Formats: sequence, structure tokens, C-alpha cells
Amino acid sequence: MLHRLIIRLLAAAIAISPLPLKAQEDRPEDLGDVISINFEDVVKFNWGFQGGLQDSGITNRIGVGFFYPFSIKPNSVWFLDGRFDLNLGDYNISPEYLSSSINDVQVQGVSISTSTRLGYRWIDLHLNRGFSVSAGYDSRPLVAGFPMNEFIKVATAFRGGPQTQFFQQLALSAATSGEKSKVSAYGLFPIGEYGIGSNKVAPIYGFYAASPLMTTGVDVEYMVIPSIKVLAGFYYQSNESEPPLYVDPVSGFGFKAQLTGDISDYSSIYARMTRDLNFKTRYSAGFIVRFQRGDGQDKKNAFTDFANSSPDYRDVRVNCSEANPSRAEDEQCGD
Repeated sequence: MLHRLIIRLLAAAIAISPLPLKAQEDRPEDLGDVISINFEDVVKFNWGFQGGLQDSGITNRIGVGFFYPFSIKPNSVWFLDGRFDLNLGDYNISPEYLSSSINDVQVQGVSISTSTRLGYRWIDLHLNRGFSVSAGYDSRPLVAGFPMNEFIKVATAFRGGPQTQFFQQLALSAATSGEKSKVSAYGLFPIGEYGIGSNKVAPIYGFYAASPLMTTGVDVEYMVIPSIKVLAGFYYQSNESEPPLYVDPVSGFGFKAQLTGDISDYSSIYARMTRDLNFKTRYSAGFIVRFQRGDGQDKKNAFTDFANSSPDYRDVRVNCSEANPSRAEDEQCGD
């Protein structure tokens, strides 16, 4: 399948990235002026806040995060990065202006998502590029609300009202960054009761069920002017709620475009557009604000930003699908 090709590209990106063997043994000043930074001087613990408006498969959220480098050498760093997000639910302005981040059924109520990454970054002083690999675990409770269609809400209530479900995933990403460009490859792989290959979906209301999305993709980002970056990427998504058991197809490719503006050191705002077969066109925006203590701000450049940044791709994306009434209930539940 096509998504397997993206997974292979992700693995290849990690495999072919030049591992820092001899270069890590030398200090930057010993290798000329290609890169005049030393990670021991500029990579520091930082913490702060992040938030985002609802997106394709992700509800409105705000949270706190930290970046902790625990093993720093002149050209490399091991780090631990964590996030805790408060999920605030979908837009619910009035009955005439409802929307759903997962399709058909609103996400309501408050829950806490977690995201943890263990990663390694290094700079290849001869290629004048930074490299990064990271892996981790994400979790997300989903507090379901009601269907946006009032008739369906009433007609299917006998099958069960709003339910809360719990989703998990493993994540893997690799990136390489230059002075103006950055290329990233990533994979988000659902695990647990409703994970990949489980043939199970989570009932949330009536005939509707939710399933976490396996997502793999590649993003390319470029700094067009100082503090302004543009990003374009494509991704492939799939989950356990596919036809004929469920009405709407989920599997397919999508496109992403993003504009990011840096507002201060390690802090930024962004506007994003995504387009795919299932979620159609979605618009979102968000921010990340980080606070760092220590010296080294006078040496700040694209590589110090890269070395101190939190990994991306932290959200458990979820899709809601309507069961096909022509198929047996036990088939839809995976029993």
C-alpha cells in the first residue's frame, strides 16, 4: 500500500542521515568557521505554553510543555520533551454554528492529553546541517458530545448517549535543518485497544464510532524572510473505520500548508490549512511560547533554534464515522 512507502521513506531518512562519529569528537572551533556554535554553550532547558484551534482530528487545546537536554556535547544532545494539553472541546457557539473536529459528532468536555519524546540531535559540521531523530508516546481521552444533526441525535439515542474513550499512539520522526530550510518525516501509529490491526472502533454516540488515525507524512519548511517561514507537506492517513463496515472512506492522501511567524526566541504563531478526502478543507491556528534561562542568546541562529526546539507531531488525531446499517453490529465492533 502507498502508506507503506512513506513509512519506508521515514526509515530511510533515519538510516542515511550521517551519524556523528568522528565529528562528534572534535570541537566546532577545530573544524573552521562552517558552524561557530557549541551545543554546550547554547542548548538549555526551556519550558512554556502551547495551544491550538481545532484542526482535522484535533480539538481546541492549550497546555504546558518542557524541553530537557540531559546529555550535551559540543555537537550533539540527547533530550527529553514533554507536553500536557488541556482539551477544551469543539466550537459550540450556538445551535446554528456547530462544528466538529472529528466529523459528525462534537468533542465536548475537558480532558488532558500527554505527549513524551526522547530524542537525539547533532550537527554535521561538514554538511552544515543539523539532524534529529525522536520517538515517543502520546495519549488522549476523547469526551464525546452529541451529533450535530438533531434528527440523528434523537433517533439514535437508544443505542447509547455520549461516551468517553481513550486513545494512544507511538510516534517516530526524523528531521534535517539548514540555515533556511528544514525537512521532516514522521509517523503516528495508534496502539492499544483501538490501535492498528485491532479491527475495533470506539462507540461514542448511537451509530457513531471513533478511531485514531495512523498518519505518516513529509513536510518541507523554508524561511522566506527573517522570522517568516512557509511549510508544505503531504500525509497519508488511515484507521479501522473503513467501508463497507462504515459509511465514509478515511484512507487517503492529504495536503498541508502552513505559515509561521517567530515572535521572539523559541516562540512563534502559525496559521495552517489541511485538505484530505475525509476532513475536506480545514483551517487552524496556534502558538508556542518558550522561556529559556542561561547565556548564549548572542549566538542564536537557525541551528540553535533547531537544537532547542520541541519535536513536532504530538497530537492523537481521531476520526468519527457512521456505521453502515446494512452490516451486522458484531462486524462493526470487531467481534
